Amino acid sequence: MQKSLTIEQAYQMFFREYPDVLTVKQLGEILDICEKYALKMETENKIRCIQFEWLYRITKLFLISYLGMADDFMMDGTAS
Repeated sequence: MQKSLTIEQAYQMFFREYPDVLTVKQLGEILDICEKYALKMETENKIRCIQFEWLYRITKLFLISYLGMADDFMMDGTAS
């Protein structure tokens, strides 16, 4: 049986070349989708994000949670 990753392990392993807070463009690069669809995911609350007026940002922790890469971090930001 494969051991699951903690949020700390996933954070250290994945997306290391990206900053802690991602732009829509960076999210699109990581997910290999166009910027328009990445923005749509954020504006439709399909992925948790932070909004500053008209700018949308996503933390790597939210992305790791969205992708299900770690077992001990929930979409609401709480640890299990």
